[in-house]
Amino acid sequence: MPVVLLALIPWTVFVVASLWESVRVWWIERQEMLTSEDALNVFLVIWLVVPVVFFSLSRSKLPGYIVPALPAGTLLLAEYVRRRVTDGERPGIFLIVLHAIAAAAPIVPAVMIQYIILQHRFPWGKVGAMRFAIAAGLAIGIAVTLRTRLGLGALRFVTLVPVLLAVWALLGGAPVLDSILSARPLANEISHLGNKPLPLAVSAVSRETEYGLAFYRNQIIDRYELGQIPAGEHLVVAPEGSQTAIARQVAGRRVSYLGSFAPQGLNYYWVAAVGMGEMSH
Repeated sequence: MPVVLLALIPWTVFVVASLWESVRVWWIERQEMLTSEDALNVFLVIWLVVPVVFFSLSRSKLPGYIVPALPAGTLLLAEYVRRRVTDGERPGIFLIVLHAIAAAAPIVPAVMIQYIILQHRFPWGKVGAMRFAIAAGLAIGIAVTLRTRLGLGALRFVTLVPVLLAVWALLGGAPVLDSILSARPLANEISHLGNKPLPLAVSAVSRETEYGLAFYRNQIIDRYELGQIPAGEHLVVAPEGSQTAIARQVAGRRVSYLGSFAPQGLNYYWVAAVGMGEMSH
């Protein structure tokens, strides 16, 4: 997901501009017959806005829920650029500056991703200043290029340059991202615990972890908070130091500590089937 976000953020300024233009055209011509192109843009606006608004209001959401809206934003942007290139229009300086900043800015967190994730801070000083200087130089280059006669015809190229640099920098920190943000290494550790696959449950972990385990282990994951406690023997993943809390929830059943996944502060336990006796160690 971080890679996807870095690839999308640079385009947001012109997507918002195309969205605004489509709404403005519809508002002005709402009493008249819209052209086929305008009608298509109205449809794309609805396609883009409805999922974003709906899942923003929902208490239960994940970033991936709005992915189906992305094609609409892409088509809106493509149509916006096509119209202006065909008419020979150049974007305003304000729009260009905003786009240049949005396109170049992701480079800074991308090259500092390990500091941000592991130390929860930006490395201010010479290192941080150099990163910001690189981003500022790219932003200036993007703005100058878009103000030349090339205009929006160069938009894709000048935007892809910082995007590719940011993704390249982010992939350099992929092992750190994988251990901190992904459920894959945790699922791999759990898969090596025994010869037979056991039901897996979670307690007090994030929904990202729950869904990640379900994906990588290809099995249904029960959640203790919802009362989904398997009656048979099973494994449960919970935050570090949760053994006592787990034992209370499965009173009368043996709970054994199996191991921990330190990068995400999680432990995993084995819980005996109902009727096998009470013991926690």
